[in-house]
Amino acid sequence: MEQTVHLRVTDAATGRLLPCRVHLRDAYGQPRLPLGYLPDPPVAPGQEVGGHLVSQGKVWAYIDGSCEVRLPPGRVTVEVWHGPAYAPTVWETDRGQGRIAIRVRLSQVLAPPPGWHWADTRVHFLSPAVAALEGAAEGLTLVHLLAARREKPLPRLANLLDFSGQDVLLQRFGCAVCVNTYQQGGVWGDLALLHCHRVVFPLTAGEPGFEHYTLADWAYQCHRKGGLVVWPGFPGSPGERLPLAMLGEIDAVEWCAEAPWDASTLELWYALLNAGRLLPVVGASGKPSNALAVGAVRTATWLGPVQPFSLANWVSAVKHGHTYATHGPILEWRINDLAHPWEVPPLSPFSVPLTGPGSMLTPSESPLPRTPNAVSAAAAATASPPAWCIVAHARSVTPFSRLEMICGGEVMASASASVVPVDNASVAAPLIGTSQPNPPGFVQHPTGVYCAGITWQLAATKLDELPGSWLAFRCWDGHNLAAHTSPISLPRQTRLRECDRERLHEALARAESVLVSVPHPRQSELLQRLRAARQTLRHLP
Repeated sequence: MEQTVHLRVTDAATGRLLPCRVHLRDAYGQPRLPLGYLPDPPVAPGQEVGGHLVSQGKVWAYIDGSCEVRLPPGRVTVEVWHGPAYAPTVWETDRGQGRIAIRVRLSQVLAPPPGWHWADTRVHFLSPAVAALEGAAEGLTLVHLLAARREKPLPRLANLLDFSGQDVLLQRFGCAVCVNTYQQGGVWGDLALLHCHRVVFPLTAGEPGFEHYTLADWAYQCHRKGGLVVWPGFPGSPGERLPLAMLGEIDAVEWCAEAPWDASTLELWYALLNAGRLLPVVGASGKPSNALAVGAVRTATWLGPVQPFSLANWVSAVKHGHTYATHGPILEWRINDLAHPWEVPPLSPFSVPLTGPGSMLTPSESPLPRTPNAVSAAAAATASPPAWCIVAHARSVTPFSRLEMICGGEVMASASASVVPVDNASVAAPLIGTSQPNPPGFVQHPTGVYCAGITWQLAATKLDELPGSWLAFRCWDGHNLAAHTSPISLPRQTRLRECDRERLHEALARAESVLVSVPHPRQSELLQRLRAARQTLRHLP
């Protein structure tokens, strides 16, 4: 006979309820949804979005840490997920008749250094309260809910009346939600306007009375009081966005879970970086439906261990490029003992020397040292020519295959990932009338953490031999991008490679074909900006 069972998920360290998503199955493999949730939630964009996730044949429910579910006696399988710092937990147990409580204590297995904050920069259709719940369950600090105009299947202005601009609208479960706007520019391209001081109309290009508006007008209004202009779904159709990016009117490019980055995407971004347009990367789910998780791709933003979290500080850090985007891996790096720098620091006489005479780099698969000062001191004692020592480490509870360090788009060092087993969770499931901590048949499925590390050393005399003026770290899961940092500036100037110059000229030509073929009241201004972008490109060394 089925009974109502209370499920409670807590943090093993604090004992507090842990927002999470859960998937339950009975002995027959049938999914069991908590009370108040849909057994077959829709997955079409805009339809009853929130509280559910349908992924890889499983229906998940987002809970605040507790729920009630109807379960029959017998074997029960429970899966629990709480973001990339907690290993996914899968366990099975026999639920005897009369047992009406299941308790799960989940332990954190990865601890990012203090000063990192996690955000999804674009989510659609959720209510603010549900956005906070799902964001917290996915381990996020901040969710940007973007209002947009939709015409199908029915006209709607989702979330527009919740607009909060430069203020947090709602903070719950440790996750802040703010609401801004998503501007749809048609063939000229879309923009995401974050931290805007007011709603910028129109939300869609060509609305009656706004036929003359351009993407540049949207960007100007957003920037007027410190807003953040993001190129969503980069690159998509370049349209007007590429000239704006080359002229400094776009602040960041978005890696979106709905538009995975491939080699051609990276090549265009790297070409912009090599042209001196150091556009940071932000990560977003672009969530339009229950088929995609909030934070599927997320932004890690470095504020440092002292600076408090606020929207203004977060926006400033993004504009300065203190970000990486990730599908799972958590990244750490040091350059000569400085944690997570975004510019390679000046060398001192005691900077780390090369370990191999005359060698530019020495890749290693050792993890990030816990005491990097000792590494520098030991190396400095040998007193070779000054050098930079760069140590990077990637860790993830989900699979990835390798960690790379690149310079100017070229791979300089690489390390394969290995798996370190962990026992991440303990479950106490008391039976009615007994104090047994774990019932007969309890199975804890093993989990592991994927790790990769690189050590790379560069002598000051070798700096001019590098292929670019910036470094970055990235992770791969096979052929799929798993994480990528924004560029880290090197103290040198380089010439733009001809292949990058040609790639940008080709992209500008594609943009021109749109600007010429589609009528616009201010077409001459659009073409003038295109010519200015080309002139900027021609003047690059």
